[in-house]
Amino acid sequence: MRIRRASPGKNEEYSGFAMKIAIAANNGNMGGGEVMLLAIAREARALGHELVVLAPKEPDELLRVAKDQGFGVESLPSSGRLQYMISLRKWWKENSSDLLWCNGLLPAVATAGMRNRVVHLHQIPSVKLKPFLPLALFRNLRVVVPSAHMQVKIGAAKILPNWSSPIGVREDRDDTDEIIIGFIGRFSSDKGLPNLIKAVNLAQAKISKPLRLVLAGQPRFVDDRDQQIVAEAISSSSVHIQQLGWVAPEDFFSQIDFAVVPSVWQEPFGLVASEAMSARVPVIVSDAGALPDIVGPQYPWVARAGDARSLSEVLLEAIGTPTREKISIVDDSFERWQRLFSPEAGRRSLDSTLKELEGV
Repeated sequence: MRIRRASPGKNEEYSGFAMKIAIAANNGNMGGGEVMLLAIAREARALGHELVVLAPKEPDELLRVAKDQGFGVESLPSSGRLQYMISLRKWWKENSSDLLWCNGLLPAVATAGMRNRVVHLHQIPSVKLKPFLPLALFRNLRVVVPSAHMQVKIGAAKILPNWSSPIGVREDRDDTDEIIIGFIGRFSSDKGLPNLIKAVNLAQAKISKPLRLVLAGQPRFVDDRDQQIVAEAISSSSVHIQQLGWVAPEDFFSQIDFAVVPSVWQEPFGLVASEAMSARVPVIVSDAGALPDIVGPQYPWVARAGDARSLSEVLLEAIGTPTREKISIVDDSFERWQRLFSPEAGRRSLDSTLKELEGV
């Protein structure tokens, strides 16, 4: 296959070729993969490429957000996932764009064997979906994954790390005697929330200064049984828990002293960790999946996944770290974010990925 050369790119810093790129969504609702889809679209547009977002007509949340951000959109018939897949295959067969960026397993399966496809997998397929992986990868130009952890699991793939926008933290927070621990994300067992609550209570038993746990997010896409487990963990906590609901990352990180990413499942990336690094907020992570890759090999505050006692010990270690040393760790993390996970880093990586496709 060969990507045809179009007009020269408009961005002088990233001079080269420009393409017409169609980015096909995995879902119509906004989730982590769809946030990344729009981030890719923004940086590709900044590089001088022409973008169109392909998404199901219903639900239309992604279509509305993409349109608000100034992207061309194609609303494809979608009474169900199968119809969306058929519509997507038909659209790509009839369209003359240079490249189809399959943002997830579903569009990759839908267009299996077709021309000029990049397959971008944001997570390892579940046991139920894993049989579809060989079909999704059939005749692709490139497979892209966000981390070395996923590269090992998927096989031959190029690493394109996710990136996050810079997060400004307000400096006008009220003084308090409490140490405020923060969690943001889906309220579920696989994200480690019940384990975190247990760990914070174990830590509180060992120090006199009061702890408070701030939770931002909701149990979105979580089954009833797991919601009950999380609810029971919250209600039984002796440490005060404050629930914010869905808030902007800036508002969340402005309220806390430490962020915790206590995931139990094998994280394919770890966006919250990179956001904390951007916000210059100390972050404690588990060793699940790619999280250690995000914070770096020498990072001091990494707990064993699913082990509340290990998490409580690492939390106490972070709390007890002298201020000067803590500032140094946070500064190093911010520099790592700038180098690897900032929008500028994302643009460089995306530009390199797209240029590799020229002449493939």
